[in-house]
Order: sequence, then structure tokens, then C-alpha cells
Amino acid sequence: MPVPRPLSPLESKLILHLEWEKQPVLNIKQTMAVVGSSGSHAR
Repeated sequence: MPVPRPLSPLESKLILHLEWEKQPVLNIKQTMAVVGSSGSHAR
């Protein structure tokens, strides 16, 4: 059984944003805006 790992600060920020906005999914441009990173990092 795999050991769960904690979320990174950026992953936590993204998940909290999705929950706050009641948004089930988002695209790369939206992810880049939320976490403030490049497209390759957002992927």
C-alpha cells in the first residue's frame, strides 16, 4: 500500500481555490493564475 504524502504549498493553494470557488476543474491558464507559475510548472 503506498504511503500518502502531504500536499505541497502550491497544491494546497490550488485545492483551496477550487473548493472556495466551487469549481470542479480548471484549465492550465486558470492554474497558472491561481498558483502564479509558468505553464510547464502548472502542468
